[in-house]
Amino acid sequence: MLKEESNYHDLESVVQQMEQNLQLMTKRAMKAENHVMKLKQEISWLQAQVSNIQRGNQALLSGYGANLTMVKQNTDLDLQNLCVVMSNAQSTIKQLVSGAQH
Repeated sequence: MLKEESNYHDLESVVQQMEQNLQLMTKRAMKAENHVMKLKQEISWLQAQVSNIQRGNQALLSGYGANLTMVKQNTDLDLQNLCVVMSNAQSTIKQLVSGAQH
């Protein structure tokens, strides 16, 4: 009878310990699930930020390309004008030299 009572108390102690462990594991699981949910939200937010940054970069690159094209066109026009000015300057210098010789 004493042995049965001792076994009963031992079993009861084991069951209580298992219940406590189960409660502890449940709390840990809930904490982990909350943490995972927060991380998923953060990932979603970061993905949105990356998407915004990529769109911004594409806009900048498009603008840069357009500006580069405009700069090239302006440079070509300036070079053409410079060639005209140089040609006129050459003609003027030749006339001055010719006039000086006469």
